[in-house]
Amino acid sequence: MTVHRAIGSLVAVVVGLVLVGWWSTWLTTAPARADALQNLTAGWNLARSGTFSTAKDGKPNMFREPLVPAVTAVAIRMIGGEQNTREHWASGERIRTLKRQNLVWMLLLCIGVWASARGLGASRIAAGASVGLVNGVAFILRPELVDTLGSDLAAAALLTGASGLLAQGWTTGRWRWWIGTGLVLGLGVLVKASLLYVTVGLALGLMLLAAWRAKGWPGDNRGVAVILMLLATAVVTTPWSERNNRLFGVRALTDRGGDVLLLRAYENQVTAAEYSGVWCAYAPGRVKAPICKLTGWSRGDLREGRPLGRFNRANPADPAAVHRVAEAGSGPAPGLSFYRTAKARFFVLIARHKGDPAPLTAADAQAKREALALIRANPGRHLMMTPAFLWRGLGGLTVWLGLVALVALARRRDDLAVFLTPSVGLGLFMALFSHFIPRYAWPMIPAACVILPLILEAALPARAGGPHRAALRS
Repeated sequence: MTVHRAIGSLVAVVVGLVLVGWWSTWLTTAPARADALQNLTAGWNLARSGTFSTAKDGKPNMFREPLVPAVTAVAIRMIGGEQNTREHWASGERIRTLKRQNLVWMLLLCIGVWASARGLGASRIAAGASVGLVNGVAFILRPELVDTLGSDLAAAALLTGASGLLAQGWTTGRWRWWIGTGLVLGLGVLVKASLLYVTVGLALGLMLLAAWRAKGWPGDNRGVAVILMLLATAVVTTPWSERNNRLFGVRALTDRGGDVLLLRAYENQVTAAEYSGVWCAYAPGRVKAPICKLTGWSRGDLREGRPLGRFNRANPADPAAVHRVAEAGSGPAPGLSFYRTAKARFFVLIARHKGDPAPLTAADAQAKREALALIRANPGRHLMMTPAFLWRGLGGLTVWLGLVALVALARRRDDLAVFLTPSVGLGLFMALFSHFIPRYAWPMIPAACVILPLILEAALPARAGGPHRAALRS
């Protein structure tokens, strides 16, 4: 057995080195833009002055979650030259060097996928297939997932790790797994703040499941374990929320909740004709043309000025018209992009609060109030649009994972259901409270990569010496 383990460890090291070498070829000198540039700016400010700020002037804010910028800051300090300009780090060989932090996230993601699959009863072949699948998806998405300083890869690694730990905690009942789950979820919250709400909902769902299985309050301390999980999450996230409370007077984790909710509230304001075309507008890119044709639309209908033009996210032909509507604050207008109008409105709010001690915080709070007012004015429309946003999130990945979780519960494979619950919870949260662009669903993809080989393996005939397949049928 010792020899077998030694050989297995050697194989794992060799495979890991080969994968790291392969991933390294994905990294380019492409400059940091959009969210990645904000993470870089925050990391650069942390490295040179110890201040967290996504603004070039270094004024403290809380516009992004801190973990990826903190890792970037450590990398800058290790390399040296933190007093160089942001532009020095934003392109060329310097940005490629900083992107190498993603090699660690990819390694953690693959370890999480392998360990989760094995913990759920997969054979080595099925677990290897899961790792292969997640690498295939990462390769396809590499320009925006790996060759960047964005946060989606880190979120995927942490969500997968937390889900695997949670499944082990549910199966074994040992508190160390639950505490580990809480700590990793806490790190995940510092990458994607929405995971905080997911964690709270997850805790409630786990307590209900435990009570259901026990036909009453569980007698196996799972209720205590869930509380330990929440406490561990709080230990990780509280210092950041307290920092924000001290500086800005709020215990929120970021200044983007209102901005995102406003986008969702604006896109709720569809007409009946636009709603019939939302399945075309929100279809994943590779299947958009056939889906549009199937629903009686065409991709041309998504151009500005056409029947579905308000779903277009491109820069408008008449920015002044968008700005006038944004200044008025009356919501989206006919013929103008939902996305561009909502974004313009947020920038108007920032400008109006420019004199405040924390303009981004004040603007985000007002954006949230305006969004909630629109939603409360027509909650039925908000709920009606939720299936469309579930569809937008990678073709309904949330729904498919949710169905698998329900089947697992019916077959008393609670560990599988528990493993999937954080990803399903994230998808439901995004569908209800955001505009759920496909990128928001990327952290959920590894869960699908773990489950698919498990399902296929369970469908194959059992053979002698194959305990995993038998276990999957229980």
